[in-house]
Amino acid sequence: MEEIKTGRYRHFKGNEYRVLYIAKHSETLEPMVVYQALYGEYGI
Repeated sequence: MEEIKTGRYRHFKGNEYRVLYIAKHSETLEPMVVYQALYGEYGI
């Protein structure tokens, strides 16, 4: 699996996001990306 680094990313449609950290699903331990939108209400 490709390593995902924290930082700012731009979606191909133009919106920007900040990857905050990589979490693990509590049941499957599958890695999950936690990110924040850098537009609108800046939701996580």
